[in-house]
Amino acid sequence: MANSSIAASGGADINIARDQKTAIIDLQQDGTRYFDLHHTPDDTLDKIDKAQLRQNVAVWTTIAGLLANEPTSILTGESASPALASADK
Repeated sequence: MANSSIAASGGADINIARDQKTAIIDLQQDGTRYFDLHHTPDDTLDKIDKAQLRQNVAVWTTIAGLLANEPTSILTGESASPALASADK
C-alpha cells in the first residue's frame, strides 16, 4: 500500500480502535452532504442516493481486495505473516 503524508484519523466513531494502535483506513470521500440527514429523523434508507452508495461499495470492495492481498502490514509495513516472509526467501 502506498504511504501517505495524511494520517488516517477515522473520526469519532472509531476512537477506541485508533487509541489501541489499530491500523485504520480513512478514505478521503466527499462529505459535503454527510450531515444533511445524518442522525436526524429523516436519516432513513429511502433517502440514500443509490449511485453514491454503489460508488462507496465499489471503493470499499476494492480496498478490501487490495488489503487481502497486501504482503505487508498496513500498520507497520513489515511482512504480514511469517509464512509470507519465508516464501519470499
